[in-house]
Amino acid sequence: MPTVSSSTRQELGAVIKKFKFEELESAVLPVFPELEWKKIKSKLVKNHQSFKTANALQIIEAGIEQREEFDDKILKDRLALLRVIDVSRHYYKKIWYGYELKGKEAADHPSEEDIESQVENCAVEYHMNIICHVVKYDSLIFISIQEKPRKKRAAKPSLPTYFCVPEDESCIFCCKKIILKSYLTTLTAALGYKSCKQIKLFGKSIPSLVKLLRARKEAVAKGDHIKDAPRLRKAPPVHIAMGTDFTQHTHRRDYINKILGENPPTFETLRVKNIDEKWRHKDALEKFPDEVVFTGVEFRSTSIPNLLRNLVYHKILLTPTPVYATNILTLGRNELSVTGANR
Repeated sequence: MPTVSSSTRQELGAVIKKFKFEELESAVLPVFPELEWKKIKSKLVKNHQSFKTANALQIIEAGIEQREEFDDKILKDRLALLRVIDVSRHYYKKIWYGYELKGKEAADHPSEEDIESQVENCAVEYHMNIICHVVKYDSLIFISIQEKPRKKRAAKPSLPTYFCVPEDESCIFCCKKIILKSYLTTLTAALGYKSCKQIKLFGKSIPSLVKLLRARKEAVAKGDHIKDAPRLRKAPPVHIAMGTDFTQHTHRRDYINKILGENPPTFETLRVKNIDEKWRHKDALEKFPDEVVFTGVEFRSTSIPNLLRNLVYHKILLTPTPVYATNILTLGRNELSVTGANR
């Protein structure tokens, strides 16, 4: 076998270990068409080994070592593609930050090869020499952009930046909070748009983020993306097996369920900033009548809608709910600024 660096072998093994055994056939083996999945499984059975990724990895590594065509350069290219596949299958392990695309110029539904060539061609226009890989999975297109080292012996190669482009949507998501403007400009042009603007929407579930953007677009078109909170009317006590319930838990649960509905989109963070809060203490207000206090609150949970549901149910968040909680599913943002009129 041609010379392959130990670091490439270790990185390849580390990436393959991220996949479950059930994912190897559809995710890893297409990257190595020289290997056959049936032979790998038959060897596991012959060696009396269980169907686990670690055991399959040993056979995959042995198969790669026996092939003359796998040199270090080819394996690094396959490794880069495998990393994109890993991101596409396990995107929920990263936080994705949203960007809105504007000024559509090109036709829809380009192929993976077309996107890859367009990104590389646009990068040349911006004086960048990059490596691009594109993978499509569940109506989501994942793109990796990695700039080639300008020096042959660079101390550290640049890390790839991953993007996700939902099909039929004018938005993209990036797994980095701070990103090079040249990358955004290149990808925007390659996708056939004129401009790109960051939006205050981020989370781990890309399908949920797309649902929030769709709901905002539909609500804005109808002119009702910001509604007043409904009033919780006092209801008579509920008679249950243990007696009479005066706590109104049932009514508060029905109240918040009407606002959030069933199975709402999930996101993990909600930041609310108040930009015009006045001093409430009498003495402080007299001493600083013109001073404005900037306050904020941050909610964190595996599901912010479910957290808001529980806060209202247990009377921690009082009714009528604040504007940001009432319209959380139509604002299309999870980092908000409120004023006195919209608190």
